[in-house]
Amino acid sequence: MLYAQKIQLTNEEYELLEKHFALPSDTTKVDYVRFNEDIEKIFTEKDLEKDPVKKIAEFKAPSILDPKDVLNSEEE
Repeated sequence: MLYAQKIQLTNEEYELLEKHFALPSDTTKVDYVRFNEDIEKIFTEKDLEKDPVKKIAEFKAPSILDPKDVLNSEEE
């Protein structure tokens, strides 16, 4: 799916996605339904057709930065 959309990720990024969305029962497979639902949250809200006048909050991307990788002021 990502390749077809011409989203270029590094091997490390693909591995992180695979790990994050791995099925608990079989870590060699990903939970495609959960992956799709998370992607769709960027653009819309589930079951919006049942409440068409509902106001949707602006999407805020979660931080993927590891706090241990952030430089302190002395290091910067």
